[in-house]
Amino acid sequence: MIEFGTESNEFKSSDAGKMYNKDGLDLFVEKGTKAMTKINDSSDQIKKIVKVIDDIAFQTNLLALNANVEAGRGN
Repeated sequence: MIEFGTESNEFKSSDAGKMYNKDGLDLFVEKGTKAMTKINDSSDQIKKIVKVIDDIAFQTNLLALNANVEAGRGN
């Protein structure tokens, strides 16, 4: 059996067989929606982390440029 996630409310391949009735389809769609929400939340967190890393890299480049300018003035 294929399972996504470890929680009991996560999608399992056995759920696909339940799609043939309305309640089963509703459950299938609900689980899919929850999974997509979790993916979206994780994506937002990754975007925030990447932004912080990008900001740190930008500041580091500015410091390096400033150090080169100051070194050039010293000559």
